[in-house]
Amino acid sequence: MPSEQINVDSEFLRDTKSAVVTAMEHSTQLSTDCVHLIENVVGSRAFTGDAANMANITIAEINNDLSKILEHGRLLAEHLGKTADVMEANEGESADLFRGVSGG
Repeated sequence: MPSEQINVDSEFLRDTKSAVVTAMEHSTQLSTDCVHLIENVVGSRAFTGDAANMANITIAEINNDLSKILEHGRLLAEHLGKTADVMEANEGESADLFRGVSGG
């Protein structure tokens, strides 16, 4: 089976970084909306007893999961950006070396 190469350039990495940041922002807004909805339902006394307790547990889980998403998403975006920077620096060095060898 022939091996296939996947070419990823720095622009693709930066676009992916941007998409990760956008997804984190969207996740934050969705979780905030969800938490507010649950808080409003519990606050209106539509849920009481075990249902209210479960709703509060759900809020805690949403906040915990969002925290993980944001932390790991931030790390991913940061590393994508750094990798793009390194790639561009290496491309520049390679071009300079080639020009030096070829006399151009």
